Amino acid sequence: MLLRNIAFRYGRRAPVVEGLDLALDERPLVMIGPNGAGKSTVLRLMAGQLRPRSGRIEYAGKIGFAPQFTPVLPNFTVEQQVRYAGWLSGLSRREAARSAGPALARANLEALAQRPARQTSGGERARLGIACALATDPDLLLLDEPTASLDPLARESVSEVLTEVAGAGTRLVVTSHTATEVRPPFERLIVLDHGVVRFDGSLGEFFGNAHDDAVVAAFAQALRVH
Repeated sequence: MLLRNIAFRYGRRAPVVEGLDLALDERPLVMIGPNGAGKSTVLRLMAGQLRPRSGRIEYAGKIGFAPQFTPVLPNFTVEQQVRYAGWLSGLSRREAARSAGPALARANLEALAQRPARQTSGGERARLGIACALATDPDLLLLDEPTASLDPLARESVSEVLTEVAGAGTRLVVTSHTATEVRPPFERLIVLDHGVVRFDGSLGEFFGNAHDDAVVAAFAQALRVH
């Protein structure tokens, strides 16, 4: 995916993103930054949920997207919600039914397929969001803070799924503001602040180098102790 000179603002407010240039590669990418940095906005622009005011976004593959918090549908089982997500994304009913099983397996939710979706725990619900995003078998998976507000065990269950997804060859981009995703399988890290890329490099460069940028230095120091 290629983003060229992207600008976006909500209504008449100050731009959230302005002049953003970003090229994705094969490396699993984690995007961090302070609250209000524009991380979720950039992810939604990539997903096509928002349209930039100017600039262009180029990508020819299939994209899966999961928001930070996965809403559950009343009276739906876990499997039915994944089927419904596939249908909403353009699959036929038969295709959506056929794709639900593999998506649940990739999210480690096979054993919960017939459980009411509203009876899932926080970690299970986060993995349900990932399964819904995987329903169309995308080659690029975009996840907005997939471990937000989860306990350590739930975070680990989600991290295991992300490792398997990346290992299977699906391109992966997540946003985060904690240390949970600043580790393998992620190989590339971006620090975003007020819609501007302050750092773009490997995890080794992020933690191993001195940084002149105050925001980058603060994040490196804060996450290094974890």
